[in-house]
Amino acid sequence: MKYSLDSEEPQPCLLDIDSMKNNVILLMDTFFYVVIWHGDTIVKWREANYQDDPNYANFKEMLI
Repeated sequence: MKYSLDSEEPQPCLLDIDSMKNNVILLMDTFFYVVIWHGDTIVKWREANYQDDPNYANFKEMLI
């Protein structure tokens, strides 16, 4: 699944290099493992604590 800053709803996607973009979170559930990949922009915003700012409530919701 792909969670993006550009879309409100998660979308299915192919797990390949084209899906690994700066503004997305990729989630893969293989039954035994859950793999979460954060793009560069997501990591920088998370480290800057944007999720704690009420103006970025949609970003906080995407991280949960």
